[in-house]
Amino acid sequence: PVLANPEEEGAVVEAAAANATVSSDASSSEANSSSTTEEAKSGGKSAGGPMEMMKGMQSGFALNKLNGQIAKLQAKRQSLEATFFSGLASVLKEEEAKALAEAIKAADAGGGSESVLEVLRSLHSTPLGKPAGKLFVLKFFGDVTASQVGDLRQEVTAVLRNADASKGDQVLLVLNTGGGTVTGYGLAAAQLVRIKEAGLRLTISVEQVAASGGYMMACVADHLTAAPFAVLGSIGVITEQPNVYERLTKEGIKFTTITAGKFKRTLTPTKKIDLADVEKQKKDIEQVLNLFKGFVSKNRPSLDIEKVATGETWFGPDALAEGLVDELVTSDDVILRHAKEGAEVLAVSFKKQTSPFAALSGDENPAAQLAAGVGLRGLLMAVLARNLLSDPRKSVIGEYAEDVFPSRSSQRTYDDIK
Repeated sequence: PVLANPEEEGAVVEAAAANATVSSDASSSEANSSSTTEEAKSGGKSAGGPMEMMKGMQSGFALNKLNGQIAKLQAKRQSLEATFFSGLASVLKEEEAKALAEAIKAADAGGGSESVLEVLRSLHSTPLGKPAGKLFVLKFFGDVTASQVGDLRQEVTAVLRNADASKGDQVLLVLNTGGGTVTGYGLAAAQLVRIKEAGLRLTISVEQVAASGGYMMACVADHLTAAPFAVLGSIGVITEQPNVYERLTKEGIKFTTITAGKFKRTLTPTKKIDLADVEKQKKDIEQVLNLFKGFVSKNRPSLDIEKVATGETWFGPDALAEGLVDELVTSDDVILRHAKEGAEVLAVSFKKQTSPFAALSGDENPAAQLAAGVGLRGLLMAVLARNLLSDPRKSVIGEYAEDVFPSRSSQRTYDDIK
């Protein structure tokens, strides 16, 4: 819009119309005034002469007042137009700015404003010159325990510390997991909620599968995409375990468990199956399912949760029909789309810092690092001791030893120790 306030634009149009009317009246008034003057010269015998003069004066005052209002509105319009074009120029590419300038010149030369409108329409339908913010790309290829959540939380924190929602920054998560533990994937989904709470638009692109806990993560997205043959859904809860009670009994082995609390232990591999324990376990997982359904409904309110929360899975086209996903497209095309819109695409991944001892031992386990460190320090101390006792001429360390212990170094040589 050229004007910020539509009412002001209407006022300009009305004022222009009033100006045309008043100008016409003014012309009539001038003609009447001329006639009155002529009549005055010829003797002033025209009927109602003084009244006509008063009307002419009133018309003149009204015209001046309207002209003042029109001038103010035109100045306001020019100021708004200048602000609009100044802001537009700051985001245009050079060729776009030239095209707009040529169109405005043509309009000023009497060619009409259609060319300006056409240029503005083309700018609206194509990306502007400045980058459309940053696109932070994360990956989560999860296992049964969602062990990757430790890295995900670090990556999300890094994004939140660097992204700026006011500049159009967005986040894309490339997701591929069949789900797993409730606690692990609950925490992973909570990490994604942090992104949305920060005001950043979150797109999640499913590569092959987002089932069970994977869909718990996927449903958080503002825009959820999936590859055409990706599998989505499995909104349900399962628990299972073997029971070896009968086998232990046959072998004469008794397993004793002492608990405090009626349901401290329900079903266990070594305990005889009790129907009351089975019912309690069933209630527990139904409670988890209700939490799961509530979470999905909150994040995708348009979804018929009772219809899809059956534990079933759907391939891409069927998932789209059920409302489980918003678009069928690969993550590659999602990234290219943002790049074409001018976004700066940044891949984000967390790399753990490795200690020097771990680098030498090739083991990232803390206990192994400590053991490697002790062994390495012991080796270094042994080498140092040997060099201190060796011939100073045959060792670099021996040069320092000779300065510190001149008598000892000169008396004891490598041949003596051997």
